[in-house]
Parts: sequence; structure tokens; C-alpha cells
Amino acid sequence: MSADERHQGRYLFDREIHGRAIGEVVPLDSAELAHVRALRLREGDAVRITDGAGGLWGAQLARVGAGLGVRLDARQTAPDPLFVDLWAPVGNKQAMLWLVEKATELRARRITPVEFERSVSVVDAGRSKGFWQKAERRAIAALKQSGGAWLPEIGSPRTLDDCLGAGASEGLLFVLDRSAEPLADHLSHWDGSEPVTLVIGPEGGLTDAECRKFDDAAFVRAGLADSVLRFETAAVAALAAVEQRRLQVARAANGSKEEV
Repeated sequence: MSADERHQGRYLFDREIHGRAIGEVVPLDSAELAHVRALRLREGDAVRITDGAGGLWGAQLARVGAGLGVRLDARQTAPDPLFVDLWAPVGNKQAMLWLVEKATELRARRITPVEFERSVSVVDAGRSKGFWQKAERRAIAALKQSGGAWLPEIGSPRTLDDCLGAGASEGLLFVLDRSAEPLADHLSHWDGSEPVTLVIGPEGGLTDAECRKFDDAAFVRAGLADSVLRFETAAVAALAAVEQRRLQVARAANGSKEEV
């Protein structure tokens, strides 16, 4: 059995493993102990543990007093995050949680909730601090399930003017528009090195005034499908398109190295 097979499905999370040394035993908190029990793991079983900031260790479960911890065996190389800032409308709570989960699986680096003109009236939208704490817990669970090592930064809801005023001027800037040239075509010359900002409009779409603001800020309009997509579906489809292009670039680069 390979190392990857031994670790599959056995990912744990601890923000405090940064700076630890090989051989150290780190106690697990109650959430991770519950996860260990759910996986029916025991002392000596192999796991991986991440801090969500690119730190990744191979480890073994070890006894710590009356509980369990992990003995750190070796630092491992984590896959790079997808350098995407996803601007998504503040919307229905369940839809937002699903979006956060899937964006984490697709390795988005940042999720920026935006209060668009047509999203401010959504009654069951996630706006409270408690909701976003729940969203982060959902992201942590998705990170462990998907075997990632980068927890996305999840911001607090902001107005569009605030977001644009912060200056999203680096890299590729896209706002989704069903009538525009496909996003995949826009990405055809992207080499994966520049960050990408993806803007997903709310149910009902962007207003004319909001479209003008994006035009003034040099955002490029990009399409995904002829059909009307829910905002959470559009977000996942757009992230998948970016990830597919990144994979193409990475595999082409690896092929070139092998030829040399």
C-alpha cells in the first residue's frame, strides 16, 4: 500500500502545527478527536495534518495522557493554492455554505462576499458573524475531505464600492456575463502565474450601474453557459474552468521538463 493510500481520507486540521519539529507530539482538540472517532482510527494509524496555510505533515496518532494526539513524522509538500479571489453575492445561507464547501475543494484562495444591489433584499442570507464562523467550519471539513492544505480566506460581507475601492488591479479580472465570450477562451493564454478575480453576480443579475462600475475598473466580461445559472453553480463552474487551465499548464510544463 502506498503512502497516499494509507493517508487517504485521514486528514486532520490544526492551526498550531506551524513551526513544529519532527517527532513532536501535538494534542488534538475536541473537533479533531471526534473526527478520529468517526474514522475509527487508533493509536499508531497514519494520518496527514494541515494548518490550512500550506503546512502539511505526515503523522501517526499517538497517546497524549488520556487522549490522542499526532506524532509529526515528516513535512510534506502541499499543492499550491489556486490564486483566485471569488467575489460572490451574499445569498441564501444553504447556497452560501455549499459554495464555500465547493470553493474550498477547488482550492480557491479567497472568498469575498459582496452585497450587490439585488442581493441586499435576500431575507435568509448569511450576514452574521456566527454564520461566517459556521462557513469556516464547513470549509475546514471540505479541506480535510479533499486533502488540501490551503483554507480559503473568507472575508466579511462588503459593498461593491468597498471591494472596488480596495483595488483589485492585479492579474486577470473577470465578471461573469452570459452573453460574453467563454471564460475558457479568455484563459487560453493564461500561464497560471497571475492571480485571477472572478465576480459572480446575484440572482437577477447585475444592475446597469454595477456593470458600468466593473467596466470602469477594467474587468473583462466572460461567459460560462447559455442557460441561466444559480450563483453558486456559476461560482463552481468558473473555479473549475480556472483549475482545468492551471492543470493544462502544469502538465505541459512537466512534459517539457521530461523531454529535456
